[in-house]
Amino acid sequence: MKFAISVICLAFLAYVQAEEIKCVENAVDMVFVVDSSSSIWPGNYELYVIPFIKDVVNMFDVGPGENDTRVGIVTFNNDYHLQFHLNKFLSKESVMKGIEGIRFTTGNTYTNKALQYATSTMYTPEHGSRSNVQNVMIILTDGESDKPELTRAAANQAKAAGINIFSIGVGAKVKVQELNDMASEPTDLFVFELDDFQSLKSIRNPFSKRTCEVIVSTTQTPTTTTPEPTTRTTKRQLTTTPKVTPTTTKVTKTTTKPTITSTTKPTTSTTTRTTPKLTTTTSKSTTTSTTQKPMSSTPNPAVEETTPKNVVNDERANTTYCGGKPADIYFVLDSSSSVWIEDFNFRMLTFVRDVVDTFEIAPTLARVGLVIYSDTVKPVFGLKSFSNRESLLNAIQPETVKYMSGRTNTADAIKYVRETGFGKRASSARTDAAHVMVVITDGISKDPRATRREAAEAKKAGANIFSIGVGPYIDQQELEDIASDPNQKFVFNVENYGALSSIRNLLAVQACEVIPEVPKDVDVEKNPCIITPTDVHFVYKSSTRSINERTAIKEFIRRFTTNEQNKHAPIHMGITTDKCKKDTKIPFSSMETFRHNLNTLMNKDETMLHSLVMTVRREARTGRDNVMVVFIDASTTDLNQVMAEAMRAKFQGFKVFVVAVGDVDSRIVSRIASSPVNQYVQTIDNYQQMDTVQVNVLHMMCEPTAIIRSKTMINPYEGLRVVPEVPEAQ
Repeated sequence: MKFAISVICLAFLAYVQAEEIKCVENAVDMVFVVDSSSSIWPGNYELYVIPFIKDVVNMFDVGPGENDTRVGIVTFNNDYHLQFHLNKFLSKESVMKGIEGIRFTTGNTYTNKALQYATSTMYTPEHGSRSNVQNVMIILTDGESDKPELTRAAANQAKAAGINIFSIGVGAKVKVQELNDMASEPTDLFVFELDDFQSLKSIRNPFSKRTCEVIVSTTQTPTTTTPEPTTRTTKRQLTTTPKVTPTTTKVTKTTTKPTITSTTKPTTSTTTRTTPKLTTTTSKSTTTSTTQKPMSSTPNPAVEETTPKNVVNDERANTTYCGGKPADIYFVLDSSSSVWIEDFNFRMLTFVRDVVDTFEIAPTLARVGLVIYSDTVKPVFGLKSFSNRESLLNAIQPETVKYMSGRTNTADAIKYVRETGFGKRASSARTDAAHVMVVITDGISKDPRATRREAAEAKKAGANIFSIGVGPYIDQQELEDIASDPNQKFVFNVENYGALSSIRNLLAVQACEVIPEVPKDVDVEKNPCIITPTDVHFVYKSSTRSINERTAIKEFIRRFTTNEQNKHAPIHMGITTDKCKKDTKIPFSSMETFRHNLNTLMNKDETMLHSLVMTVRREARTGRDNVMVVFIDASTTDLNQVMAEAMRAKFQGFKVFVVAVGDVDSRIVSRIASSPVNQYVQTIDNYQQMDTVQVNVLHMMCEPTAIIRSKTMINPYEGLRVVPEVPEAQ
């Protein structure tokens, strides 16, 4: 039933004015899932969304105790963006500051990704979720999701895991059916529809009261349990369920590698959990005793996770582990038939994104490449494809990393990374950065001898290799042969893909340890900024511009060629444009012939700007860096298509600089250009101002190997050294 906001306001108006609602008696693990797509004006975030979240949170007692409330937030557009986990801020003051620090980004509306992430990762003990309190998810969106079926499936998984979901839809573009599909039952309690973001003010107290009522009505009655295996119903959804107390694991001998174990016994109505055995890692043979909390339900009841004691607490999940350390990291993912496609798309790729999120991504710091393999090796992107964390995370998605199927050709995958990713064939690999390879597989390679040989060659060349074995069918000896020494640092075992998340932080910490620190004092002359051979492509439409406008663009390009800073760089340049339309003379003729000639002239196919961008992208030369300078203005009618082609170009490795003249949609411009936008976008009011614009290719392409001297930034052009070009064959 549709939840009419006017009825809510009338029903609670007197109550709202009389007192401020508080819900302090009951604890809750509350996660906000907030739309951050391009359809939302950023000002609405500051004026209405942030205050609404703060008002709802203010109703609860936030703290570290078991009877206190915890808050987490994830935003979403093309991907989910973790703002903070449930155990990140454990006081009301700190969580309010965390809410104020929410970063607004733009993109499409992939609600399903945020729902999947929140359900599988945020509502887990390692991220602060507790077994004896209610789980509440609050979804706030202003439009229909890009993948409605996946969104509905993800919401059903969340509800099956016992999460109570409120859905709040804002504006005319919201689909009521999708709000109902996402929300818990009954929908008249859990669905809110608003005309605009200003209306959030009017529902904050009614919504808070409704949230409190749900929590009170579903409060669990504690029962006494023992450390024996515990059986309970699926977690907390509008029913009374017994409270499960933590159990203590049996004392076990430690081994030489981290091992994750779990036991599941799915039935039609209950989930049976046994006390998990926990093995921790140490260099000596000692006996340890640890305490393991019972795990919460996951979207797939047949997959359960346990967390080893030596995994770093994920309270640091929103920070980076390796700060300013330079590293070139390649993920090598098994995509053979033995890997279930759902595990590949929603568990393995999620794990890679989570690990990537612990590093500071920048041209001079950590860079990431990705290859997948089955019978053949498929490079997905290289080390220089993405220069910031956001664009990199957006690229690690099932839409772009396509599952393959086939046999397990691990040897060729390692060989590819050694030769093309890190080796002499790789123009992008840095000699001064640590080379790290993370190999994930769930089976024996089709040629173990070749795999062992290629891994040995890669390690001999300086690669630090981590091997992660998933499931019962891996060859432990092969994992150890692939990995660097010692095994206890470089070899990981997990029982299923769902358990990958429990080694995410440990892997990040171990990887960080093999990355050398940046020296405090760096001699820039010994570590110059290296400019590699680069092709600069200027792209613009001629047919829609006047003579003066075309002249201004050409003068802009001419200044580039005379710039002293660019003269000594190994740069090749080219222009891609369309032919100017000429008003061809039509001779005197009969009216019928004249009309035919005129129609022929008027109906000549027009070359659009996105076609020019596509041409540049497809004809780019290999073995060189590529920069594209695109000119757009109010006459550019295919901006969305240009944006799509530019995104493909950036995925391919292009740096895209945009010169935007006049009134052009800034949101689309920011998505066409590379990041950061302030470096790759130049906006001017008109073509007369074109002489004030200067593209500095060295600033875009320079990747100094040393940028720190006693924490002071150094001019990256000091000690500039260029890589000489190989003369072209005559």
